[in-house]
Amino acid sequence: MKYTFLLIAIALFTFSCSEEDVKAALETDAPIVIDKTYDVNLTENDPKTITKEETLSTSISGLTVTDVKIDELTISIENYSSSIAAVKLNELNFTIEGSGTSVTVRDVDISTVNDSYIVTQFEDIATSVISFFEDYLLENPEAKIILSGTVSDVPVSFDLVLHMKLTVTGQPS
Repeated sequence: MKYTFLLIAIALFTFSCSEEDVKAALETDAPIVIDKTYDVNLTENDPKTITKEETLSTSISGLTVTDVKIDELTISIENYSSSIAAVKLNELNFTIEGSGTSVTVRDVDISTVNDSYIVTQFEDIATSVISFFEDYLLENPEAKIILSGTVSDVPVSFDLVLHMKLTVTGQPS
């Protein structure tokens, strides 16, 4: 009697679950968070350019990655200081190298920053651009994030803060 019940249970489970159902049950989500503060300290003799780079890996040991989702992306400026009355961030580009696209912000008056100023955030970025980045990261698990731009005048000092949260979904490999 015990074996009959067990065989019926196995048969029901086997025939009622598709391969996709079993794979979905095995999927795992793993968060990846980048919280990076870059010190920008341009003196009178420096060019008015900024370039900061960060390596991003979406590979997770033991998982075959099936999806990459960008949940949060914020770039902000903190701790501004300058002897110049008005300094602008003429342009700031957020690029994932090789993706062929970027997010660009122009003409931000950073001289009015007291504590922190959000230059751009997830809600401000077109869904198509976010999707493009996600697709690129799915196909390229090792990528370089580049923040580059120019300021209107030097000397200037501030922190450029990058916050990025991703969810990587995968199945055991």
